[in-house]
Amino acid sequence: MNEAYVLIVGAGPSLGLAIAREFGRDIKKVALFARSEENLSSLAKSLNSEGIEVKTKSVDAADLVALEAATEEILADWGAPRVVVYHGATVVSRRPLALPSSEFARELVVNVVGAHLVTSTVAPKMTEGTILYTGGGFAMYPSADYGSLSAGKAALKNLAESAAGDLLDRGVHLAVINICGFVEPTGNFSVEQIAKKYGEIHLQGRDEWKFEYNYV
Repeated sequence: MNEAYVLIVGAGPSLGLAIAREFGRDIKKVALFARSEENLSSLAKSLNSEGIEVKTKSVDAADLVALEAATEEILADWGAPRVVVYHGATVVSRRPLALPSSEFARELVVNVVGAHLVTSTVAPKMTEGTILYTGGGFAMYPSADYGSLSAGKAALKNLAESAAGDLLDRGVHLAVINICGFVEPTGNFSVEQIAKKYGEIHLQGRDEWKFEYNYV
């Protein structure tokens, strides 16, 4: 039987690392996807020092062919994950109509289409576990200054709601966590506290499952 592991797509040195640590305390294997080889190497070194086995893959979530190949590769190597976190996002401060349509489309690929691809690739292999999307308050309260991100978070929320029911019979909990605020060094919006919410949702009993959680 394959050992349980966590797949984090869009892992970075802030919340992504905190999420890896949160799950890695109990699930000692983590697969990290991100664009930067340098960042991935640093994350792996940090997690390895805490006794967590790490596999990394440099991949751009905007490249769906590469993202699908990376996801299929980790499935072949490690089997089905116990937890999947789609944390990919492109944060661009541009009003929606000031953004060329080609750029708007590319950012939607990272912000939501990548989540669809990863989910549709891994979910058929899973017989239990959790798939979590990192959403945001912009899903409910869009910002004109972050037009593409607001559209992406709204689409991500709706993807979670519409797809979650299809996975219930497999014993897989799909949900979005809308982080309604900005990361801060300490307090409720520290990366450690936010990551703890991801872990708590994964440990919920089936009667507690929801498709959407607002972190406020």
